[in-house]
Parts: sequence; structure tokens; C-alpha cells
Amino acid sequence: MADVTCGDCGAPMVLRRSAMGPFWGCTRWPACPGKHGAHPDGKPKGVPGDAATRAARIRAHEAFDPIWKGGTMSRGAAYRWLTQAMGAARHVHIGELSAEDCERVVVLCAERAGGDHG
Repeated sequence: MADVTCGDCGAPMVLRRSAMGPFWGCTRWPACPGKHGAHPDGKPKGVPGDAATRAARIRAHEAFDPIWKGGTMSRGAAYRWLTQAMGAARHVHIGELSAEDCERVVVLCAERAGGDHG
């Protein structure tokens, strides 16, 4: 299994189970509330971030997800658009972005929604 490090304190994280599915939790819990999503097989969803980064990723998903969930384009096409719009050298995953890059995602999605569909 992957070595996952807490984005809040740097301590190791362990795979835990909940009614919502698997997730990575900080070994320092409850002193550290660090957590990170996991796929059903336990693989981390991206890279753990601190609280500010997690909040920024949520905002980025709120801005980005309607592009593909609303049927405007497929999920894959939406991520290809985002990768190109950000000028990224490799495929963009919101779960790997910094807080600053997530704020850029929000701006790009707002521009796109405003009619700039380039």
C-alpha cells in the first residue's frame, strides 16, 4: 500500500474505513484532523493537502464539476480542457493541485461559464 503523509502535520496516514467508504486519516488523530480521500481499493485520491488546500480543492470541484456533470462535455473532455486552459504539461487532477492552482481553476471555469468557451 502507498506511503501517505498528512498534509496538515507531516505524520504518516493510515487507511481507515467508514460508512462513506475508505479514507486516509492522520495517525496523530484526534490531535491532528488530517484526512484524505481514497478509492475503493485504498489508493489515495491525489495528494493530501492542508486544510486550506482541501478547502480550495472543494471550491475548484464546485466550479469545475458542473462542466461535465451538466452534460456540456464528457468528464475526460472537461479534464483535457482544464489541462490545456492551465497550460499544464501533464493531465491535471484537482486532487493534486495547490490552493493557488485551485483558485485558478475557479477563475477559468467562471470565464468559461461566462461565454469564453475557447
